[in-house]
Amino acid sequence: MSTETPPASPEEGSPLPAIVAGVAILGVAAFLIFGGGSSEEATEKTSSAKSSQSADRAEEVVAGGGGRVRGGVGARSIDDAKGRSTARRNPKLGAPMEGMKLDPTPRPKEPPDFQSAAEEIEYYEKKLEREREILVQRERFVERLEKVKKEAVSAEEREVAEGRGKIVTDNYAKQQQVVEELEKKLEGLRG
Repeated sequence: MSTETPPASPEEGSPLPAIVAGVAILGVAAFLIFGGGSSEEATEKTSSAKSSQSADRAEEVVAGGGGRVRGGVGARSIDDAKGRSTARRNPKLGAPMEGMKLDPTPRPKEPPDFQSAAEEIEYYEKKLEREREILVQRERFVERLEKVKKEAVSAEEREVAEGRGKIVTDNYAKQQQVVEELEKKLEGLRG
């Protein structure tokens, strides 16, 4: 008895047919996954990708200097605003609508009649309190704007901050005037 095993014949236990079948299956799967579309679809995809990349690049140019915009959001091109053909109205607001605009008829700002001088004084005190809160907010906006002006890196950012500064300081001055007028009115009512 011999302990040696006879050599295997190439037809009987060879791994070659299994390897060839596996490669063929992988090839078919790869073709279905990666090469399943027609050449027209592929050209459409590449052309749309190129156009979207050029649009992104154009937005970066509009944003200025390589797309770097302070604050994290860049400028984008937008469509013109279009109004609705039919107006919708929130019934809780109750403002009559004409197209997309509010009703142009003036609304009375003050209550027409007070029952007593005490009611009138109380009304204007509440109004003065609200206006003072708004004045405090406007003052904070002025302080924040000064900080923004100091931190402006480029000339463009400084120019934008200066433009905003005019608006913010004008709003602050207007609010100061409103508060002063209400204080004078209350002084006159109190006697």
